[in-house]
Amino acid sequence: MKYIDKFLNSITMYKLVLYGLFIMALYAVAFEGPKILIQLVVLFFICYGVNIALSKIFKVPMNAESSSITALILFFLIAPYASIWVFVMAGAVAMLSKFVLVYNKKHLFNPAIAAAF
Repeated sequence: MKYIDKFLNSITMYKLVLYGLFIMALYAVAFEGPKILIQLVVLFFICYGVNIALSKIFKVPMNAESSSITALILFFLIAPYASIWVFVMAGAVAMLSKFVLVYNKKHLFNPAIAAAF
């Protein structure tokens, strides 16, 4: 039992959610093919890039796992055959909401949900 506890204590909640969403995304890409793989890659780059830029503008530390989780959630929320520009805008809006819609340094809304709205 100690080995299981040690293993579970070594994984943060961010990593656990990230790994779970990533496995589900790989499963979806295996069935749908390259079109949604491109959408997933676009979301990762947009979310990560905008997150880096805004963290420098607002002078706050960046959490790379957070932007990846947001990209994966948006991947599952947006219709799979939407325009690539929908994915670009959703990723940018999600990251912007992460820095703008805050109160006492806490998110008012989940960034992915704010972008989907």
